Parts: sequence; structure tokens; C-alpha cells
Amino acid sequence: MTFRPANPRAAMGDVTSPSAHDAIADAPNRHALAPGDEMAAFPLDSIKPYPDRVRYHVVWRSKDGRTLIAQNALAPVVPPPPDSSGPIGCDCRDHWGSTRYGSAQYDLRPWCPDFYRDGSGCVYAPDLFDGYGPCVLRSVPGLLTEWTDARTVESDDSIDFDPVTISTLADYREVAIDVLSFLGVDRPVHAPPSGAANQEDLWAAWSTWIRHEQELRAFILERLVGRDAYKRVQSQNRALWERLYDCGYFEHGPVGAWFEHAELHLAQIRFLLDRGVPVFYEWTPILAASPSAAFLAPANGAPPSIEGSDPIRAGTAMPGGKRKGSDPPQIPVKVAKAAEPMQPDNVDRTKRVLFNDADSLGRKLNDASLVPATPTTPKKGSSSAPSTPIRPLSSRLSMPAVLYPSSPRSPSPTASRPQPHPKGTAALLERMTSPSASTISSGSRESSPVLEPPAVTPASLLARIQQPAPAPAIGVIEVVALSDKLGKPMHIETLLGELKEVEIRLLPFSPKGEVDSVDVPAVSALEYSIRSEQSPPRLIFPPNGRAHEILLGIVARKEVRTWVDCLTIALQYGITFYTGIRVDVVPDALARAVASRETQAISQVNPDLAPQARYASWRESVKNVLVKEAALRAAMRSGGILWRLARWFCGMATLDSHPTNDVYQLGGPVTMIIQNQSFYDDWLTPDEEKVLIGWSPRLLPTHLSLWPPTDVWEAHWGGIWTSMHETWFRARITKIQTSNATVEFKPFMTRHDWQQMLRGWKGRVARA
Repeated sequence: MTFRPANPRAAMGDVTSPSAHDAIADAPNRHALAPGDEMAAFPLDSIKPYPDRVRYHVVWRSKDGRTLIAQNALAPVVPPPPDSSGPIGCDCRDHWGSTRYGSAQYDLRPWCPDFYRDGSGCVYAPDLFDGYGPCVLRSVPGLLTEWTDARTVESDDSIDFDPVTISTLADYREVAIDVLSFLGVDRPVHAPPSGAANQEDLWAAWSTWIRHEQELRAFILERLVGRDAYKRVQSQNRALWERLYDCGYFEHGPVGAWFEHAELHLAQIRFLLDRGVPVFYEWTPILAASPSAAFLAPANGAPPSIEGSDPIRAGTAMPGGKRKGSDPPQIPVKVAKAAEPMQPDNVDRTKRVLFNDADSLGRKLNDASLVPATPTTPKKGSSSAPSTPIRPLSSRLSMPAVLYPSSPRSPSPTASRPQPHPKGTAALLERMTSPSASTISSGSRESSPVLEPPAVTPASLLARIQQPAPAPAIGVIEVVALSDKLGKPMHIETLLGELKEVEIRLLPFSPKGEVDSVDVPAVSALEYSIRSEQSPPRLIFPPNGRAHEILLGIVARKEVRTWVDCLTIALQYGITFYTGIRVDVVPDALARAVASRETQAISQVNPDLAPQARYASWRESVKNVLVKEAALRAAMRSGGILWRLARWFCGMATLDSHPTNDVYQLGGPVTMIIQNQSFYDDWLTPDEEKVLIGWSPRLLPTHLSLWPPTDVWEAHWGGIWTSMHETWFRARITKIQTSNATVEFKPFMTRHDWQQMLRGWKGRVARA
């Protein structure tokens, strides 16, 4: 432990806290939480699971024309933004001549709202000072907030805490161990301090333990509040819940965080606000002009910050304050603009999927816009114009010369030079497009999965990959905000990677996740791999039709720059993917989770109903499935017909790039084996899949359905959603809503009917 030089006043026996004027002269004044500017505070309702107490919506209008806002604030003031070098604590000294927690820049981090950055760990730390900052002048007496000699007793050869304090420390440790065990999380719990040669040594041990205890509590609160696990504790272990309250876990709200660029983190901000976490940000013209940021508007209608005033950025001191320490070079954060589609930037890492389809779970059946217009083939020019880091796929026609060198027209010295052996994506493309018996055979069937070249030239398939991919048939996938619900470091998603081959085994559905993988054959998939010490979900694309061809071509043309770009492309084309994570499966808990998602017989569609009633019945059943975040994400990552139905029924949905909470806590019933390791992602039960496709058991043992069974669809659809699929889908869903059965139209079809109808689709997609 590092101590500061002794305070002369302490040496003279003065053990009272010094005044603010005794602080370092060039340090920002943290006692004044805000300059004397206009500040309005509006009380808010309390938010569970924290106790009933006043929360505030605070609007700070500074003299230089800036508008700063605090939502869910614990105090009716806005603290100044932190310095880029870290939280700036008060330099008031205790009677040992040091800051009360040792190194201020490090130990005060849990109590100071820092700028939000990926993996920030201070958001859920308990604010023991209720929004007023860690200053001895306004401290709240308590074991976790302030040292006092009154808690110690002296023996012949040592100094220790008194029996009451020892008992309290033991309770803190036991409850932490019990809650971590309940959550199934392995994390060390530091032993509380005891016995020292003198007061200063005991203080040093206490201050070190305080830091570990606050970090531990921040971690536990993130698990309890950030993942809503506190509801399980309340219902399944009430005694543990009461002990958490007794140990002060919910006595103080979380510290929250400053957002330097709030427009880049809208989903994360909304998530934090829903859980009662304080959020601090500047109300800028960019936010004021964004309809999706309306929930951040000041309660009193204050105007946005005046353009030209210094924006909040790390290292910018507030009015009346001074810079402390040296600032690192600032990295400009760019915002993607619609007017500059050729210069996209990866500004975010979570998908908000904006769908302009005819139906939505939020609309009523008698809505005039419910029945779509006559289906038409989407135009390439207007089908997809992502306002995201992903540019329109048709905007890039050139290929990197290093990957595809053209043959020289005439002999030249360079013609005989050996070409370097390709690596990464280029190597996969070379293997995929090399002439082989399967790719140049003239006897392959038109509906075969093998992509038969349209010409005899062996390089024709390579030329085909070089061409731009077909434009996505529907909708817009837009990257709008970061949603780091699970406290996982997310910056790895912005790193450059490459597609690699990997062998996987996809095990069948098992309610307890216990399936022997010996009899399951391995298949060759693609993985978008990045080199990082972090562990992102493994982004895996199983083989299916043209899916690999499209992905390889897009990566080779450098239309995909990062992990999240690749995931966005998969969502844009309806390509099946997995974001697999490793987790220890809890079989019994997983079985209960699967059982809780079982559908009722009422979810089956009655074929005898009139068209509108039939559609309404099916739509209501689908709604009961897709309102669950995990089910919606599972349908979207499944691709194909489930992906399209999820898009149809969800007018606007936010999809996380990582699996949902249940997967992190329980695993899943569908296991993906990679190199003898098990990975899991969001899942649908077989009954939920049946609900989505409009299953009816009317003609037992033959089952009918409005849409193809998923295994039949996977065998025939071709791997990517094209305009052919979209035209068929819109025509069919229109008839399902409006038409009775005829010779030409069957609302419900058997499995055999679907196999006959879809035959040859894969070949048509391959030639698209």
C-alpha cells in the first residue's frame, strides 16, 4: 500500500478532516459538484429492486450554452464529467495524512461515474454517498465508507476490530459466497482484515479489503440487476434475498456512468435507465435531431448545447476546473452519415433491425395496413440501403488485385514469377474455386448442392464470386447502439478478422443438453475469426447452399471489415449463423427453462377457421413466442423461413450481438461441438418452431402447416434469401390472410407437399 507524506496537522494531534482549501492547488474542486449555473431537478419514481427513495431528472444549463442531463440521479445535481486520466477524487486527507482509500486515482474508481467505455465495471457499483461523491466533508459513516478508530480494540501485542465489526465482516463474506454459489459463478472472495501490529497497518489492510469488496459487490450487482437474476433470488431463496438487504447490497443505488457520445449507445442507455442506473450525458444537436433519442430529452424542454461550444470529451475540464494530469491523444469518434455511404465507420456493435413489413406484433388485426399490397419483386436499387457501417453490396464492383491477378496478355518477365501462396480468405476462395470433379462435371443435376459452372472454363466460378452479391431482398439492418447487457468486453467486435474453415458437430435438441456426439457427423463450416485475448462468441456459419459463397466473396471484396459487419451481413441475407459461447450447462435448471417455454395446444391453428380468423389465431400464437427476447433472437439467427417470419411479425426489434442472459446462465439444449468443446446459443424448442410455421395436427398422423417444416426448408431453400423467396413469401402470406383453399392454393400443406413444392429451389438460387 502506498501512503502519501504525513500531514503536519496530523503530527500535531489534529485528527479532524481538513478543509477543501487544503487540497492540491491545481486539482479540480470536487467539493463543488457543479458551478453556479442554472440547474433544474425533477423527482422521479423509485425503481426496483432498490428501496423507495427519490430519484432525479436533472438538467444543467451551463453559462457557455451547454446542456447536461442526469437521469435516475441520486442527488438533485449533475456531477462534472470525469477527467480522461481517470476519476478525480477529493484530495482531502484523513488523520494519517493520506486519502482514505489509498491511491485516489485507482481506489476511487468504483465511486466515481467514469466515461462509459466497453467493459466498464463501475456502472453497477453501489454509490455509498448517494450521488455526492467520495469526500470526507460529506461522508456517510459506515464500515464501507469511512475509517474510525472506534471500531478497533487493542490487546497486548496487536490491534484488531471489535467483536461487532468482526461479525459484520464475516456476514459480508458469507453472503457473497452464498450468492455467488446460487448464481453458479466462480469468483474469489477476499478474507476481511484482522489483527495488525498497529493502527496504520490495520487501516492499510482495511483499505485494501474495501477495494476488493466494492469490486466484488459491483460484479454481484451486475449479475443480479444487469441480468435480472435478483428475481430468481427473490422467488427461489428468500432468506438469501433478505441477507443481501441486511448487508446493504441494495441500500444505495448504482453510481452510473457518463456517456461521452450518447448517440452511439442508445440501447445501452435505455437498458441502464430501465434498471435504475444513473446516466449522465450532454444533450447535443445530434441527439435532438434523432427520433430514437427522444427518451433522452430534457424534462424542462431545454435546448441542446450550442454548436461551437466545446463538447464533452475525455480530458476536458468543466468551467471553473483545471486539467489534472496529462491526457492521452484523443481518438475521434465518427458517426456514419447517410450522405457519405462510401465512408462507413463501425460506430456500434448491436443490431437494431428496422423492418418495414406489413405486419407487426403491435398492430391490431383490423388495421387497414394489415393486408399487404399485391406482392412485387423488390427492386435492387431500393431494396437495401443500410445506414450502417455496411455499405450497399452493389456499390462495390472491384476486386483486390492481390487475390485475383489476371493472366497477362503477352509474355513478360513478371508472368513467370511465382505467385505467393494465398492465405486466409484468399486460400479458402482458391480451394473453393479450384477445378475438381465435382465443380466441372457435366453430369451434375440442376438441383444438386454442387454449384455447376455456367461455362466450361474452370475459373468461371471464381469469376462468379468476384461479381457483386445479389442485393438483399428486404428491409434494412441498421447498427444503432451498443447493448452490453452481460458486462462482457465488447470492443473485440470491432477488430478485423478473417473467415476460416472449422469442423463442427451440431447435436440434436436435448432438454438437458446431454447428447452423445460420437454418432453425429462433422461438417465443414466457416468462422469469422479475430485475433484477440478477449473471448467473443464464436461466429459460425454452417454450410448451406450459397451462404459460404456469398460470405467469402463479400469478405474478399473487403465489404466486411469486422466481426460485427459479418454478423450484419448474415442478418441481411437470412443466412444461418451461431454466436456460440462456452458455459457450464446446469441440466436440471436447463430442463426447467425448456419446460417453461412449452406451448399449449391452443397454439395450434385450426384449418376450419375463416381466413382472417385463421390468420389472427396463428398471429396470436406467434406473438406469444416472439415476445420472448431469446426466442426472437433464435429465430433471427436461424435464417431462412424462421428469420423471415420473425421479420414479418416484428416491426422493430433490437437484437444483441451476444446470446441472451439465459444462455450465459444455463447453456442451451442445442450443442455445437468445436474441437471437442461445447458451445451454446439462443434456441427454439420444437414446439415453438411449430407455432411459427403454423402447425396443425388435424390429420393425424400427418401434420399440416402454413409454412414448410424447418428441416424440409433447410434442405431446399438455397442458403440465402433472394427476391424469388420474397415474392413467393408475400404472395403466400397475403393469400393466407384473405383466401380460402382452392385448387391452386393450399393454406395448409403436408410435409410431402412441401418437399414437392420446394424441389429445385436450391438450383434456382445457385443461378441467381
